[in-house]
Amino acid sequence: MKNTLPMVRIVLFSLVLLLFASGCSTSSSVVVGKARPPISPEMVKIYNTPPAEYEEIAIVDANSKKSMEFSEQGKLDAAIGRLKEQAAKVGANGILINTIADEVGGGISLGFGTGSYSHSSGSSVGVGTSSSTTYKVVSAVAIYVIREEELPSDTPAVGDETSPQ
Repeated sequence: MKNTLPMVRIVLFSLVLLLFASGCSTSSSVVVGKARPPISPEMVKIYNTPPAEYEEIAIVDANSKKSMEFSEQGKLDAAIGRLKEQAAKVGANGILINTIADEVGGGISLGFGTGSYSHSSGSSVGVGTSSSTTYKVVSAVAIYVIREEELPSDTPAVGDETSPQ
């Protein structure tokens, strides 16, 4: 009879690894409009206010978990970079920021202890410290910008038949 224990271990290890990886998402998107061909994340522009004309493509969110950034700006840059990646995947050339927030997640703990004992007594000392970690969470709408600026009031719109003669 064959020994199936190594195969069972491989399958269990694979399942644990899959569960661990899937539980640690750092960004997501939900398509709400017409997706376009993917573009480079460097081509995605950040908007704080809506451009003149655009189409909504997706709702995207990202965070700075697992970024190894410690400064507030570094955490924000990591989250924004992940937003751009999600937007670029659905062909958005812009992201319209909705919210930026801080969230607490996990912590870092450090402890040290020592002890001694003799024939009739014992003693021990322990010291520990703990610090919570925060990360940035950003949500936005991935958009396809058609026109960034309003047309001047004296410029006729495309297809306008009332131009001066």
